[in-house]
Amino acid sequence: DQTSGMHLKQDLVMTYNNVNNEFQSLNRLHSIRTSRNDDIEMISCLLIYLSNYYTLPDLDFPHSTENNNEKRLFFLQAYRKSYSLVRMCKFTKNKKHNLLRFCEEVEQISFTQEPDYLKLKAILTGLI
Repeated sequence: DQTSGMHLKQDLVMTYNNVNNEFQSLNRLHSIRTSRNDDIEMISCLLIYLSNYYTLPDLDFPHSTENNNEKRLFFLQAYRKSYSLVRMCKFTKNKKHNLLRFCEEVEQISFTQEPDYLKLKAILTGLI
């Protein structure tokens, strides 16, 4: 809440899900209010995507002529439920990316917890 500074409840909200964005958090895919953790998860997915030669590990959409937004959303939800950030890191093609420590740290952040941005920045700086 912008006026009180208190974190908003984790509940369903009306959102538009861009099914072409593979980096969304599971909360976002389920139309649950997102938090700072979800933002960092999306950044993590983007970093994994870049280190995996422009694809997320094992993310192969069915090649069906019936693919529509609802099926793609269901597929993305199932993928994100099955593949944690740590699992994605372990299955990348590029094993030299060193993102595992960052992803482990991100997975420890709860919905209402404020991330330790200095620690996350230090981990990312170490990747360069």
